[in-house]
Amino acid sequence: MKVFGKGNAFRTIPINKEVRKAISRYLEIRPQVESEYIGQRGSLERNAINLILNKYGDRINVKVTPHMLRHTLGYKLVKTTPLTTIQQILGHDHVATTNIYTLTTQQDMELALANIEW
Repeated sequence: MKVFGKGNAFRTIPINKEVRKAISRYLEIRPQVESEYIGQRGSLERNAINLILNKYGDRINVKVTPHMLRHTLGYKLVKTTPLTTIQQILGHDHVATTNIYTLTTQQDMELALANIEW
């Protein structure tokens, strides 16, 4: 997937199998258009993404933003993925920026202590 980040920085990131399947299913039912983009009217811009997330977030009464999803991805990846790989996925120039995802949450601490046998 082609991604344009801050300052129109371009990078390509892989997408997982479930996302590829979802995109394929969508492309089968969407009206035919002559475009290399997924959206019916061109690329999905920031405003369109926000509208989509608000729509589905409202349905389940959850506030969700692209930044929240990005942060959740970074946090989940840090448990199983080298920091430099996460840095590349998220498009950070410096690994120090990626390092924020290594911070321990209250839930992590509670789970760690819950598993201690005295």
